[in-house]
Amino acid sequence: MLLGRRNHGFKSWLSLADLVFRKHGIRFPSGLQIVSSGHATPSATYIETPLGLDFLQLLQVTTTNRTTASFDLRIRYSREEGFRLAGEAIGAATDSERRIPPHGRPMPAPEPTKFQDPFAITDEMSLQLLSCPEGWTTLAEARFPDDENWYPVAATDGERLLCGAPLFALCIRRHWMPPMRHGYYALRRKPVPHTVELWLVSLIGSLAEARSLPVARLETWPSGFTSALTIRHDHDRPMEDEAIDQLLDFYDSCGLKASWGFRTSLLPTSQIAKAAAAGHEITLHAETADSRGLQREIDAITRVTGIRPRGVTSHGGRGAVGHLGQTYFEAAEAAGMEHADILSRNNMYPHPAVIARRRCVESAGIMLTALHNSLDTGTAPDAHALHILQERVPVRLQEGQHVTIMNHPDVHLDQLRKLLMTLDMTRVWKVTHATAVDWFRTVHYGADVMWSGGEIGLRFPRPVPMNVGLHVGGKAYVIPAGWSGGCLSDLSKK
Repeated sequence: MLLGRRNHGFKSWLSLADLVFRKHGIRFPSGLQIVSSGHATPSATYIETPLGLDFLQLLQVTTTNRTTASFDLRIRYSREEGFRLAGEAIGAATDSERRIPPHGRPMPAPEPTKFQDPFAITDEMSLQLLSCPEGWTTLAEARFPDDENWYPVAATDGERLLCGAPLFALCIRRHWMPPMRHGYYALRRKPVPHTVELWLVSLIGSLAEARSLPVARLETWPSGFTSALTIRHDHDRPMEDEAIDQLLDFYDSCGLKASWGFRTSLLPTSQIAKAAAAGHEITLHAETADSRGLQREIDAITRVTGIRPRGVTSHGGRGAVGHLGQTYFEAAEAAGMEHADILSRNNMYPHPAVIARRRCVESAGIMLTALHNSLDTGTAPDAHALHILQERVPVRLQEGQHVTIMNHPDVHLDQLRKLLMTLDMTRVWKVTHATAVDWFRTVHYGADVMWSGGEIGLRFPRPVPMNVGLHVGGKAYVIPAGWSGGCLSDLSKK
């Protein structure tokens, strides 16, 4: 099981490869090592830089070293396909932060976050450009800022994928935010695109199957759904009861659920009670980011409303501390929170927080919800991103993602209704963050898939709440709601 209080520490980003596979529902029941660095174990299907000289000589592959801060990447799935651009200026994500002043004080200039990557993926990365013998197929090429040529960085011989760029490490690293002293401000360099992650996990799964290694694939969402949607409200200013009632009625008519964050300085108890009674999640919209401060806020909202929140989001307005990245995640977990928010990293689905320090990385018990898409760009009537979200949200739903739309409910409600009414939600699971997190915690991160009595066995930490599909060896099965484990032969086929 991936999630406990926290896993033991590992010594490289690749050590958390299982987190990414589980997020996408992929299991390797044999228990063999599928991803490695430097050299290949007998079962390794993906081997990433730094590639060892002895290993390269065995494969008759030669390399040329190249150091760069960023590179363009183009990828393909097979020899028959053409290359497609996967991302420009791929590199290690870096952030900036700034102290949030009290009301009436000027905003200071942002500054770079100073915490260093514990595994030396920094402004300068070392790549190995590949020269492979006949029979190998180049699947990824890199181009550098000072050079218009494309160079092979990933290739396959049909059994394994060799990569001279730290692509999987960068994919894992995008699930992490460094600890910050002041409130998060913006990205200085974007993380590797999620399309690279999708490409890698698909290729590695297919290559493992080609080598006759068993691969089990759990469908992302409950049967009948292909994506999920959550409305997140940050309740920063007072609202009239009538406006709340109208919004709740609208959600009820559409079958929508919201995760509604309240600051302890503004707790309209009757409105909170109405939202909770209608099935919406009540969360803490925190103004502090240390465990003691969060505990005080949690105690306050629990005492006033009678509802103990399971999740927390960070308030970034004046008077608040702001989002402190890993510092905030650790504090929220220590205060007993089950989920929190991550910024500027679209990881598609909920996932455990990643904690890194002193050349050690581990997965935390607290889950991070899918990146929010902000409808509001300000409080003025025209300060909204409706047209942007009308383009972005359908694409992300089509990709099967968990989409979070964030809105302050005292502004832009007409735009929110317009956006929601134009979406095709026929197969969209409309849930709160808590429900989505529970699903991923149970079905994806908490499940064990192993060999049992000569066949594949499954064990979940608790009964699955809804039916979910499972694919093994070209066959499709249905795991029924209420099932907590057993053998593949116990399941009905689709």
